[in-house]
Amino acid sequence: GGADALARQVAATLGAQPVLTSASEGLGIPPLDLLGDPYGWRRGAGDWNGVAAALTRGEPVAVHQTCGTRLWRQAWPADHPLVASSPPHPVAQIWIGEYLSPPTGIPTVHWHPRVLWVGVGCERGTTRAWLEGSLRRLLQAQGLAFEAIAGLATLELKQDEPGLLELAQAHGWPIEFFPAEALAGIPVPHPSEAVRQAVGTPSVAEAAALLAAQTCQTWGRGDKVPERPSC
Repeated sequence: GGADALARQVAATLGAQPVLTSASEGLGIPPLDLLGDPYGWRRGAGDWNGVAAALTRGEPVAVHQTCGTRLWRQAWPADHPLVASSPPHPVAQIWIGEYLSPPTGIPTVHWHPRVLWVGVGCERGTTRAWLEGSLRRLLQAQGLAFEAIAGLATLELKQDEPGLLELAQAHGWPIEFFPAEALAGIPVPHPSEAVRQAVGTPSVAEAAALLAAQTCQTWGRGDKVPERPSC
């Protein structure tokens, strides 16, 4: 992605006229594989060639969006079938959200706004591989996209936990560290007296996730795009 933009930059530097022959340029629409980049979304899996081909032919393409800014729609022509949220008999679809699309039998691509804050509680010395494997299995079981993660949240005592820090660094996620007093004030579905006695709060992972979701920003959640997810 980005060949047209690069061609424009080179042409401007050389004082030349760029000749752009891409399908998106001919249709006057943004490139499908760059659709979410301005908003900090993460590109997911999908049949990108199949959906792009449907757009090029002007065939009805369904758009399913559960979160993230809708500013991107302003760049599309009003008469293009992509704008319709539920066109009749779509031949392809674009899925924008924190969830993975169910099987449909038609070409589908995914863009994931980064809106999920993940609470983490772990024993000392837990490896990055174990944390990441557990996280991927959890999200898959819930039908959620790994690419939709905005950041991690945990207890202040975990500020020097190597596996947790390595996981966040590997994926470019911020980590929010909350004091035990703040987490203790968050109602959770599964409090633990043993955890409270050990670290001063009856919940770490659940409380941290809830507190981060309430107080932290996300990538491209609304019409104002933050520089990065942060509290």
